[in-house]
Amino acid sequence: MPDGRRARPDRRGGRIVVPLVILTVLAVAALTTFSATGANLTARVTNSKDTAGTNAFFTCRDAALAVGTSATKGAYALTPTNTPAKTENDLSGSVPRRATYAIAPTSSASVGCLRDSPSTSVSFNGTSQCLYVPGSVTNPNTFTIEAWFRAPSTGRGKIIGFGDANQSAADGHYDRHVYLDQTGRIVFGVYPGSVRTISTPAGRSYADGAWHAVVASLSSAGMALYVDGSLVATNTSITTGENFSGYWKIGCGNLTAWANGTSNGSIDWSGPSFFTGEIQFAAIYTRALSIDEVRSHYAAGR
Repeated sequence: MPDGRRARPDRRGGRIVVPLVILTVLAVAALTTFSATGANLTARVTNSKDTAGTNAFFTCRDAALAVGTSATKGAYALTPTNTPAKTENDLSGSVPRRATYAIAPTSSASVGCLRDSPSTSVSFNGTSQCLYVPGSVTNPNTFTIEAWFRAPSTGRGKIIGFGDANQSAADGHYDRHVYLDQTGRIVFGVYPGSVRTISTPAGRSYADGAWHAVVASLSSAGMALYVDGSLVATNTSITTGENFSGYWKIGCGNLTAWANGTSNGSIDWSGPSFFTGEIQFAAIYTRALSIDEVRSHYAAGR
């Protein structure tokens, strides 16, 4: 200006724009917060069988097959799809491994493996039912046997084991077996010259009407017994059973002059030759499963 004074810039426009920007940001933040909160309140899962997790397998069938056919003597779903023929197919589809029932199988809708299909098990009547695995085996000292079972309060007998009688429970030599003893304990026993067993602790009966997964192994590392995915007993000093040729059987086998619970040579029980209850997904493997494998097999059914 002629008088030497400088014109002052007009900042009123900036003073109006800044508050408008702040109000806009706050409004967007409020809307975003409200939407996210609303979404969290309305989300839900309605199908209890569709579960998320880190399981290696989500069916017992897949868990058993993952061990591989070369390390499996036989693996069976125990779903009586071949009732007239009294046979049970091996999960791998191998015809030579097809097992045979002593009598026509009776199905049960009660199952331990919740996501497998068909959703059935086989009832064992305590007097005559058994599943005979084909093929004689000589002196197996490295193996794992496993099964899902459910037993009533009166249920006793052999869940899975080894004996020398073909297509019969009348064994003359018998060991390498898992059974329920007089008090409902789960027992794993072998006979390297005398009775040797390991078992679940006294005071707990597994003849309780609930489903349980049992796994037992023998190897150079000793005897191991797992129940419901947990290691419950070991004996690292016992690495062999009796030396004889025999057959694997599910749901039957001689138990004359065997033992209640954990034993180091004592004989105090003669159990029934046939199991009472239901059995599902039984298998015999030719190696010892690791504890991680045992846990993943149990998780596959839950």
